[in-house]
Amino acid sequence: MPAYQPPKELGPQIIDFGLVRDGQQVASARLEQLMVANGVRWIKIEGQLHAVLFLPNTSEPRPGVLVLGGSEGGRPQGKAAWLASRGYVALALAYFRFEDLPPRLEGIPLEYFGQALAWLTQRPEVQPDRIAVMGTSRGGELALQLGSMYTNIRTVVAYVAANVRFPACCGNTRVPYAWTWQGRPLPYVLPRFLRNRVAMTQAAIPVEQTRGPVLLISGIDDGVWPSEMMAEAVVARLKLSHFPCPVEHLKYAHAGHRAGRKSCPPGTARFATPPREEKRTWAGT
Repeated sequence: MPAYQPPKELGPQIIDFGLVRDGQQVASARLEQLMVANGVRWIKIEGQLHAVLFLPNTSEPRPGVLVLGGSEGGRPQGKAAWLASRGYVALALAYFRFEDLPPRLEGIPLEYFGQALAWLTQRPEVQPDRIAVMGTSRGGELALQLGSMYTNIRTVVAYVAANVRFPACCGNTRVPYAWTWQGRPLPYVLPRFLRNRVAMTQAAIPVEQTRGPVLLISGIDDGVWPSEMMAEAVVARLKLSHFPCPVEHLKYAHAGHRAGRKSCPPGTARFATPPREEKRTWAGT
């Protein structure tokens, strides 16, 4: 059975539900999901950055969010559109597996994200002192790492994130490390060494250097990696360092690696009708 694919171009989709009892359908319901609110605009960014900027339907400067995807790569446009629909300026940034970017999560220079943050901060639509970073999975690991480095990040939101840097991933990589800084690879830990204190210490993200609130979201039944345990390690490290900013950890029972996600997509294409692209509720600029 084919895997579910979301609508193209963030168009709306219709999901039909049917309750079948003894081979007969006895009830039905229809759900229309809108991926982005009316009035949200977008700007495609090309050149040094590979991104899409989503702007809410307002003329006033708003808080800005740098949005990062995980091991799927590409541009996390759905998450950014969702934020813009709720009043934030959101920059969906690709950092691998997109056009001429690296095909795998390997040796990614963290300076690239500094350029994106500087660009976002200078936008007239953005309140420059209210910049956040939001990431999921490997993007959550990255969000915590960036929050510990860049002073213009004032809030970090990390979904099912790691408290340590993990190695390169997603195929036969040329190098074993995921991130570099000033041309040098950052230490990482292999999953099988998560209980090795020395390895964990070397690869730990210095979250106590973050300059604003930290929100962590995890699933207690995460089958990809122990996101609850790693989020608790972040909380413990912040408490130990007497971190002065608010810290919150939302952990969900019976939730997996999709904990806290904003949407409930069908599991397979069998349950979804084709997207109705003629009903798009957003416009490009």
